[in-house]
Amino acid sequence: MIRQLMTVVLLSMTLLTWGCAKITFISSRDLVVIGPSALPELARSQSQAMMLYSLGNGQTYLYLEQQQLARLVILNVTDPAHIEVVGSMKLDAPAPFDFVQPIADSVIVICFRDNHGSAILDLHKPRTPLLRVSTLFKKTMHAEAFGESASAMIDWPTFGYAETARDYQVIDTADPRSPHLLTTIHLVQQRIEESNTGTVFFLGADGMTVLRHPYLEALHRALDPGGKL
Repeated sequence: MIRQLMTVVLLSMTLLTWGCAKITFISSRDLVVIGPSALPELARSQSQAMMLYSLGNGQTYLYLEQQQLARLVILNVTDPAHIEVVGSMKLDAPAPFDFVQPIADSVIVICFRDNHGSAILDLHKPRTPLLRVSTLFKKTMHAEAFGESASAMIDWPTFGYAETARDYQVIDTADPRSPHLLTTIHLVQQRIEESNTGTVFFLGADGMTVLRHPYLEALHRALDPGGKL
């Protein structure tokens, strides 16, 4: 069964001197590439960071930090074929941040860039998350959870955000004798894969790009008929 799936090769490259037309919607047997212009308008803006979050009821949200911390966009990505905007809100944050890790149920540690410290994002109400800043988080921290209600916060200094954006080539190798380029996603600074459906989300220079695997989505529906997908 696995051998029947098309293999997708993602070649990460520091620099490409040639380009590719901006993508909207590309389909190739077992893979669908959805470009920024085919996504909801709020997903098209360039984002600084993103995080997948399972609500525990079969639904999955994707949080996007945009406009250098001024806006948090919430997308329902439970069905990758029908991504919907849940809402957007402004955050009173001192600097752009990255989503770090959960430390409790519906509590996520975020780390502000350039040594501006840390905070927690409260997702008990996932449609209206709250940013909670405390003197306990003045330094940039790394969190380690102990059980369900305790965490250890470790001083974790950073010296600026140095991750290098790269171009990704998506190559169709269904026929190994004749592989071909499906698209190039430019200047990707983050990618996340949703394990249930195999969907991959990219943050690039042109906004968000989504790679769907319809076969895996159908398999997930078959294995979890009570799910929301």
